[in-house]
Amino acid sequence: MRLLKFALPALLFSVFFMSCDSSSQDEVFFEKLSTYCGGTYIGKTTFPEEDDKKPLGPDQLTLIIQECSEDMISMPMIVGDTDKSRTWFLSREGGKLKFKHQHLGEDGEPDEISNYGGFSDSEGNALIQKFPADEETTGMIEDGRAREWRLAISEQDIFSYSLWIDGNRVFQADFNLAESINR
Repeated sequence: MRLLKFALPALLFSVFFMSCDSSSQDEVFFEKLSTYCGGTYIGKTTFPEEDDKKPLGPDQLTLIIQECSEDMISMPMIVGDTDKSRTWFLSREGGKLKFKHQHLGEDGEPDEISNYGGFSDSEGNALIQKFPADEETTGMIEDGRAREWRLAISEQDIFSYSLWIDGNRVFQADFNLAESINR
């Protein structure tokens, strides 16, 4: 009887979380991120730690969670004060989340490598979503098949964007969502 006293709550707990399929976790993540819409947030590269190894240099990063609709969140990301060439898009499509990168040249036209990313996998939850490279990306980027992007929102209101290649983290930027600035 004592075993049943502890086993039953554990069983109910696991059944509850197994019933929360990945699409509902995608929805929770999307809705949580959309609550920050309209804000501008300061960030920095947190991995790699050494300034000379940071692909974006030691510059401040700024994330604008600019446009939010029922199915899309647009997030321009500024490097330093002037590099406004990057925008991230998170959208709902086919019961999953889709994460894409848009890179624009100085002329405002898409770069040769633009619109890469992927769809959320089944491992995501309300705090983190993983996006393995889609077919468009694998055809565009040499090591595209090995890439995975992760978006996370911590309980401390830190938004993290990270790139993983072959299971190894190669880049991460963190943004403080607790404090929006006017830009």
